[in-house]
Amino acid sequence: MIIKVDPVRVGKEIEQVLDILKKGGIAAFPTDTVYGLGVNAESQRAVFKLYKIKKRPKGKPLILFLSKKEQLFPFVKTFPIQAQKLINHYWPGPLTLLFKANISLFSPLVSKEGKIGIRIPSHSIPREIAQRSGFPLGTTSANLSGEPEVTSPKSLPPELIREVDVLLDGGDVLLEKVSTVVDATSFPPQIIREGWVSREEIMKVEKEEEKILFICTGNTCRSPMAEAFFKKIWSQKAKEKIKVKSAGTGAIANSKPSELAIEVMREKGIDISFHRATPLTPEIVKEYDLILTMEEKQHQRVINLFSFAAEKVWLLSEFASGKREDIIDPLGGPLNIYRELALQIEEEIKKLIERLGEEK
Repeated sequence: MIIKVDPVRVGKEIEQVLDILKKGGIAAFPTDTVYGLGVNAESQRAVFKLYKIKKRPKGKPLILFLSKKEQLFPFVKTFPIQAQKLINHYWPGPLTLLFKANISLFSPLVSKEGKIGIRIPSHSIPREIAQRSGFPLGTTSANLSGEPEVTSPKSLPPELIREVDVLLDGGDVLLEKVSTVVDATSFPPQIIREGWVSREEIMKVEKEEEKILFICTGNTCRSPMAEAFFKKIWSQKAKEKIKVKSAGTGAIANSKPSELAIEVMREKGIDISFHRATPLTPEIVKEYDLILTMEEKQHQRVINLFSFAAEKVWLLSEFASGKREDIIDPLGGPLNIYRELALQIEEEIKKLIERLGEEK
C-alpha cells in the first residue's frame, strides 16, 4: 500500500499507519535525513520480518524514534550533560545519541553492551507517528544492509516495497545524508558514524564548559539550596568541573536568602548566607546547557519567554527521578517546613547526579 502524504499537512492517514504498526506491520516513510523503515519494537513478528527483508545482522539494534525529549526516561538510565549539550544544538534533527539503556537487553533496541540509540527527527511524519503510537518505534534506514541509503521513494529497492505493509510517500527528503551517531555513554563522547553533523561541529560543542542552572521564583530559597547541594555532592563524587548557578523568574536583584533557608542549610554544613538573588535573563538562559526548575509554572514560564531553550529546560524532579512533581515554595512557613524542603531538594540532587552518570 502506498499513501501520498504532504509533510506540511500530516492528517488522518497517520491513523491508518498506526493501525498497521500496532498489528505488527512494517511502514516505510521519509525522515529529515533518508527514508526509513519503522516497526512496533514490542512486536517480535514485526522485528523478525524487518531484519529478514533488510538482511540486517541480528546483533545490530534498531534506533528508537521519539517526538519529544520528555519521552526519553522510560528508555534511558543515565543522561550525561554532554548529551544534553548536543541535544540543545541538534534535536530535533540529524543526530542519533547512544545512551545506557533502562530496558531489557533482549529488546531489539538495545545492544549487547546495554546501549540504546535514540533520535528525535525534525521531519513531521515520523514525529507524528512516534507521538501518537503508544509503543516504541524501532527504525532503520530503508535500504538493504550494506547498500546506499535512499532519499527518494522512487529509489526504494523493489524487494523492500513488496514486503513493507505501507509506504508513506512524502517526496524527496531534505538533508539526503544519514544522521551522525554519537556514543554519549563514554567520556568524552565518541563519534560512531559521521553523517550530516560533522565531526568538527561535535567536537566544538563538546569542548565547551558544562553548565547547569537551577531556577525558582525569587532565587532566595529553593534554587540557591539546590545549587549549594549540587556543588557539595558533585565535588565529592566527580572529577569533572561543572559551572553551577541559580536564578529566579521573579527575582529582585541582590536579595538575600531567606533566614530560615540559611539556617537549615547551616544544619547541613553548608553556608549560603553570601548568596545574592539573580533575575533570569535571556543571556543566562542562552549560556547554560541544562536548566532545572523547581515547579511546572517556572518550567512553562521559561519556555514561554525563551522558546529557543525548550530542549534544555526540565522540571528538576522529572530529570532527576522521572516524575513530574513540584518542589513547593516554603515562603512564610515554619522552620520544620524548610527542613523538609532541604531534605527533598538534597534527595533530588543526589538522584540528579546519578542521572548525569558522570561519576569518576
